[in-house]
Amino acid sequence: MKTLRSFVLALMASCASLLPAIAIADEAGGYDEITGKDLRILRKAPAISVAGYRVAFVVSNNTFAHSIGGNAFSRTIVTLSGVDTPDLQQIADEAYADLMQRLAATGRPVVPPEQVTASKGWAKLEKVEPTGDEPYAKKAFADSRLIAVFAPAALPLWWMHLDAPLGSAGPGDLANWRALNQLSVDTKSVVLTPQIVVDFAALESSGSSTLSGDASTEAKVSLRLVEQSTAVRLVQAKMAFAGEIGTAMLKKPLPLADSSGRLVNVEEWGNQSEVAFAKEMVMMNGGMSTAYDPGRSTAGQELAYVTDPAEFRTAVMDGIRRFNTMIAAAAAEVR
Repeated sequence: MKTLRSFVLALMASCASLLPAIAIADEAGGYDEITGKDLRILRKAPAISVAGYRVAFVVSNNTFAHSIGGNAFSRTIVTLSGVDTPDLQQIADEAYADLMQRLAATGRPVVPPEQVTASKGWAKLEKVEPTGDEPYAKKAFADSRLIAVFAPAALPLWWMHLDAPLGSAGPGDLANWRALNQLSVDTKSVVLTPQIVVDFAALESSGSSTLSGDASTEAKVSLRLVEQSTAVRLVQAKMAFAGEIGTAMLKKPLPLADSSGRLVNVEEWGNQSEVAFAKEMVMMNGGMSTAYDPGRSTAGQELAYVTDPAEFRTAVMDGIRRFNTMIAAAAAEVR
């Protein structure tokens, strides 16, 4: 089995049959952890439908620091390891199946997936064409994270203008918004598209300074659902050419408990010993510079987040179920 570094995408069958039956009524929890203003759109139609579901994983990240005053530089790189892309695809499939079960348990009409994909609006949606065996992956502008995105096998990946910078649609690309309006008209429903973003590490940097003599970076384990980026999009339209759109976002990071997850050192580099030796030579030379000059102080490390795939999947699915429960609770109450 190949790891995420090779981005091998193995689409798996729908995992609905793998999920145990769930009793929504027995689970406590509301939707206070997501922003509520746009949830009012849920009142615009009695039925709800799901047109997409995305689970995005940060697979690499990095941070750096430098000091002009101390002529120093530091970088830390982190990568997701120990899980295979089929594992991540399975999470996407299970996440979608879990949401559909939770929505069905609300007692609110839910448009069957086959009716969604048979609608005129679905036919108009511009889907992301698969690129060989690789999943969709993007490093957004001014963002150091490389993110791989998985959609359930039952619903191909697509993007709309509001999905920037992660999505491939530009700000002026309104085709898929119009398609969702049409889908809403076709199915007489509020159309939901949840998006989950999972990160595994928190990076810290001393930043850039002209005064400090040091530059430092570090990373620590922080498996979580990312706030704001983890959200559900809502679309409802009475006419195909115009409709309402809104977003309910996770307000705060949602920590996930992966007992086996840890950051291990893959590689270290730097010239701190040479710089220290050069400083000693200057001191021995009465403070006068010498011919030996190793250049600026540099330090770097690459760390890998290593985990047991089963425990990672369990931890992530626990968080996704919580978010799905928030969506279902809102759908049950706001109508």
